[in-house]
Amino acid sequence: MTGTLYISNLSEIEDADYYVDYTNGSDSYNGQTPDTAWKTLTKVNAQDFSAGTVIRFKCGETWNEEFNYAFKTGGTSGNPIVFTKYGTGAQPIFNGHGLDIVAWEGLAFIRQTNYVTFDNIQLIDAKYAGFRGEQCTGLRVTNCYTYDTGRAGIIFVTCVNSDIYHNEIELANVVNAGEGKDGFDENISVVNTSYNVDVSYNTVHDCYDPASAGSEGINIKVGCYDVYVHHNEVYNNPKHCFGVDAWTATSYNIYFYSNIARDSVGTKTAAIGYVLSAEQAEGTAHDIWFYNNVAYNLYHSGLCIPSYNTGLVEDSYFINNTVYNCGNGFCQDDLNVDNIIIRNNIFSNNDNDPQITIIEGEDAHFTIDHNLFFTPNTAKGTDSVQDDPHFVTPGSDFHLQAGSHAIGAGSLTDAPLTDYDGVSRGAAVDIGAFEYV
Repeated sequence: MTGTLYISNLSEIEDADYYVDYTNGSDSYNGQTPDTAWKTLTKVNAQDFSAGTVIRFKCGETWNEEFNYAFKTGGTSGNPIVFTKYGTGAQPIFNGHGLDIVAWEGLAFIRQTNYVTFDNIQLIDAKYAGFRGEQCTGLRVTNCYTYDTGRAGIIFVTCVNSDIYHNEIELANVVNAGEGKDGFDENISVVNTSYNVDVSYNTVHDCYDPASAGSEGINIKVGCYDVYVHHNEVYNNPKHCFGVDAWTATSYNIYFYSNIARDSVGTKTAAIGYVLSAEQAEGTAHDIWFYNNVAYNLYHSGLCIPSYNTGLVEDSYFINNTVYNCGNGFCQDDLNVDNIIIRNNIFSNNDNDPQITIIEGEDAHFTIDHNLFFTPNTAKGTDSVQDDPHFVTPGSDFHLQAGSHAIGAGSLTDAPLTDYDGVSRGAAVDIGAFEYV
């Protein structure tokens, strides 16, 4: 092609858009226009782009390669490096079928490279994770879709000031020995002292393989802190939908709010909405908040401190949640807890009676007040309401109707300022995830 600039030195790459087109591109082109696009991920992986560079993959194209952008210069806070799509049609696909990816990497893998955004890419058939980010600051994964991954759809390891936003995770943690898939992970995971991380507006669903040892929905693990998990939905999941596991470290200041956990599959012992735990004796979880969340149609419990908690969980809050048609409303299955607040929650149509189950002799470690109980109506704690909450549509729409005895019956103490929808709670707090308006 006449007029084509061939780049022979990485230092010649400037702050410009680069295009990648598997069908019509060539790695001998300069990559700077759609007509002179590069062809392979291998070419992209070899570059060290400057801050502010945008690299675009053509819609409708598929690459059977690993995306591996590790140990690069990276972007800056105001000028990230962006990997995204161009054109119309289906998102570009990175397909890992048959690839012998190194253990603990992902089909898309970014390590020790700061201020990178990975956007609008499909990650399909990965031996390990779909996307793995490790030791990064300012990492963002947005608008991506992962399917048929041997471990997590998305995992952040020791990441700071980073976001997992508006992604869809389907069929994560598949077990397939012939393909090296072991299913030993969570579906979205933030681990190993990551902090200032936001996990929001993601959908995780249908991640069910009976042989998998993992497949928790969205889990914050191993010493993470200042993490915000909100406006996500997890459904058709075999194990807990949302959770904290401090493991052997100390996890704190983790906030779960305005999430939906629903419609579990699998065994009754595992299907839980929201879990608070430290699975190893050395671990501690404290100042963990669950508020304005909804859980329904789950085999085990809506809210739970599980039997595999062997560390200490303390100074944590379950406030203004709505739990419907689960095996239990709240369940304490293990000791080693202190100062757990259960307040302003609706527990309706759950199987166990009472709908809050505390281990005998452990009541002193809990403060339980201003909760609503219905079918069964057996109350636990103080200032309870025992009445039909009068949902708009029980089982699907948990807003309150006029006349509900949940209206104005909550406590202001530690209550969130707004409800699931962002509506101000005002001075007269309603019980449950939704204020009546």
